[in-house]
Amino acid sequence: MMRKRRYHKEDIKAAVRKKGETLEALSLRHGLQEKTVAGSLRVPMPRANRAIADFLGIPLHQLWPAWYDQNGNRIPSGNLRKRTPKR
Repeated sequence: MMRKRRYHKEDIKAAVRKKGETLEALSLRHGLQEKTVAGSLRVPMPRANRAIADFLGIPLHQLWPAWYDQNGNRIPSGNLRKRTPKR
C-alpha cells in the first residue's frame, strides 16, 4: 500500500508568503486567533486548514491527504484515546 504524501509545512508557509500573506494575517482575516493557522500545519484544524487551502487554491486532500478525503471531509484519526482522570 502506498503511503499518502502531504505537503511539508515549510512548503506551505513559503507558498503563503510567496502570495504576499503571512500565516498570522490569514488567521485574523478568517476570524481566528493569531497563531491558529500556523498551528494547523501540525495538527488538523478544519477551519484553519480550509483557510490555507482556499488561499493557495489547493484542495485540502492534496495538502493533507491523511487528514481529508477528496470531498474535503475530515478523515477520523485512529489515534484518538480516552483521557482518564488523574488521581
